[in-house]
Amino acid sequence: MIAQEQKEIERPFIDLESACKYLSIAKATMYQKTMRHTIKFYRVGLRKILFKVTDLDEYIENHRVKTIDEIQSEALNRIISKQK
Repeated sequence: MIAQEQKEIERPFIDLESACKYLSIAKATMYQKTMRHTIKFYRVGLRKILFKVTDLDEYIENHRVKTIDEIQSEALNRIISKQK
């Protein structure tokens, strides 16, 4: 079963159900993201929605939460650049 799921994820395009598994989110959440255009997707016909695995990876990377150290470092850099 796991080998089949892994094989499915290796395809460049995956369906909605596989994308939900990949991101560990509910279908309703994924439908919201597509309706609001907050995630990249491809429509095939009227009902079929596909996702590129690379786009899903990019979505995850773009939603990374910064550490407190990173936030403090950025704030310090902005203060220093304003004083120049």
